[in-house]
Amino acid sequence: MRGVDVAGAAEVTDATESGDRTAIRVSGVSKSFGSTAVLTDLDLVVGMREKVALIGPSGSGKTTVLRVLAGLERPDGGEVALFGSTVWPRPPKAVYRRVMLDVGMVFQQFNLFPHMTALRNVMEGPMRAKGWSRGAAAEKAREVLDMVGMSGYEKSWPAQLSGGQQQRVAIARTLAMEPRLLLLDEVTSALDPELVGEVLAVIRRLSTDTDLTILMVTHEMTFAARSADRVLMFDSGVVVENGPAQEVLRNPGHERTRRFLSAVLER
Repeated sequence: MRGVDVAGAAEVTDATESGDRTAIRVSGVSKSFGSTAVLTDLDLVVGMREKVALIGPSGSGKTTVLRVLAGLERPDGGEVALFGSTVWPRPPKAVYRRVMLDVGMVFQQFNLFPHMTALRNVMEGPMRAKGWSRGAAAEKAREVLDMVGMSGYEKSWPAQLSGGQQQRVAIARTLAMEPRLLLLDEVTSALDPELVGEVLAVIRRLSTDTDLTILMVTHEMTFAARSADRVLMFDSGVVVENGPAQEVLRNPGHERTRRFLSAVLER
């Protein structure tokens, strides 16, 4: 079963045709784990600077899409292109590395280095992956820590920070790499309820105040309605509904979407 067409909105297509490259183009991608099909013949187009929320039940393929785009999972078939360059099937190593440096992913778990301060956690990527000097990496680290509301915590160890603060440092760590595509995998799911708001506020600012292309897997429907341009509803490895965020979340056209939203909103 193939899902609905998930090409971008008309204004994104027009921009692409006028010379603005598409950020993501996925064609016929499938992925199985053993006998379980997680993605089935997925087509997906996301425009530059577009913010897209991926919703749906657990196991529907949302996180697998992000992991394929981040290069953490290899598709069984199909093609993936980012910013006009093919990354699957894999191109020469130098080309692949150049393109993937433009991709940043924030996970459910913070995974900060416990033996490094917040500042050093954020500095590490630019120094190791991009060869930046310690001074340049520290300057960028302070800039992005301030961006996520963590200025003043540079010398704090992860164990001294709340879960929300650790996740904000993790977001800063990804931003320090200066990605063009930001992948967010349920970044509030590991947080206590009272800490969710502070992280969502950071992502909300990123969605409105930056030129990043953002794909976010989330179960926070109100947040998705306010922060995403478009929503994709996944079910059993395919996209069953695609449209403007407000339209899909307030007046879904597919019965599966209606049932999912009803279950989520009643929790």
